[in-house]
This record gives sequence, structure tokens and C-alpha cells, in this order.
Amino acid sequence: MGGVGKCCRKWLLSMFLGLTQLFKDTWDDRTTSRYYASGFNRLGHEQRLWLCIGAVAWLPVESMVLALLEDDRLLSRFDALLEDMKAESHYVAALPTALFDHIVNVVGLDVSGAELHSEALLSMHIGFGYCHMESFWEIGQFPWKLTQGNIEQNVADLHDHAYEPTEKIASDMWLALRAGLPHALFVRTLKLVRDSAQTTLLTEKGHGQGRRIVQPHDLLSLTHI
Repeated sequence: MGGVGKCCRKWLLSMFLGLTQLFKDTWDDRTTSRYYASGFNRLGHEQRLWLCIGAVAWLPVESMVLALLEDDRLLSRFDALLEDMKAESHYVAALPTALFDHIVNVVGLDVSGAELHSEALLSMHIGFGYCHMESFWEIGQFPWKLTQGNIEQNVADLHDHAYEPTEKIASDMWLALRAGLPHALFVRTLKLVRDSAQTTLLTEKGHGQGRRIVQPHDLLSLTHI
């Protein structure tokens, strides 16, 4: 997502800097190759509209993706990430209509600036909704919600829970607490889970190191032995 939004903004910036006229001059110049230029002609109204929407609509999701690339401890950083996404959403919502009017004129869209802004806000909220549906919602449910806020208090509240949770892991923890296992054991475990990586970045780094070690082994064969 982060790469898509950035590409849309770079394309839009190039349009502001006069890409349309530059393309026309290049296309009309028979001494210049058209090999890499034909794709520009295939950018119809729908594709241009999509690029303009993407330039601003994905800023909230991009902020989360870029932050997780720097530090992928989602559970420990969830509140800060959510606040950053909300701040980006407010920024997009507060963009002036005059900016979108200018975008429409430069790009040559058959919509008004207000309509473009509305479509961008709709797309932004849909992206936010998918983040909630795929990740954020689960953090508010057992067992992940035990890692949020005061973990010691969360463990104590789980122990005092009037009935057994329906979620399997939370149920096992509840039964273990009722059986007398020390609270400190669960607190340490939940703190470890909260501070652990929540993306594939750590795994991919391990793959890279392993590949680096295995690479010279291709040079060995029965003839060497």
C-alpha cells in the first residue's frame, strides 16, 4: 500500500510539473523513441481518477505500514499507530477543496474538486475499515486484548472473570489461574508477547541469513569430496 500511494503522488507531481506537454512534445518528435511512452496514452479517465484518489486516500494506511517497517511490534505500539492513522485521516479530510479543483484541472478529470475529495475520503475510510476488520478488531478480543494497557490488572481481571471465556487460549489461562498458577507467570508471558514482532520481517531476516550461509554450499559436489 505504501508504495502504491507514493507512486500515485509522484505521478500527480509530474502532472503538476507539465508531464502532459512534455509527453506531447516527445511523442511528436520522430527522432525520439516511443518505446517507453505508449503506456501514457492508455491512461484513461478512470485510471487518472484512481491515481488521484490513491495519492491522498492511502496516507493513513501508509503511515501504519511505514511505522511497522521501522518497528513491527504491533501490540506494543497499537495505540500510537492508531493515533497516527487518525491524524493522517484528519489531515486528508481538512485538505482544501481548491487543491482538488486544481488537481481536476491539471489532470483533466470530468468531476468536480468536491467530488474528487469525496471519493478520496470514501476510499480512505474503506482502507481504514479493512485494517480494522483484518487486524485492529482482533486486538480488542481475547487473547490479544490482555496485552493492552495494564497487563497486571488484565490478568487479575481474567482471574476474577465470572465465567469461562469462550476463546480457547483465554479459557486455558482462566482455568490455569483458577487452578493456582501464579499471576506473575502470565504477566511475564503476556509482556513477552506484547513486545514480540508481529510481521514477517523478523522471519524474512532469518531467511536472508540462512540463505547467505547456504550459498557457498552449491560449490561443493562429489568431485570435490
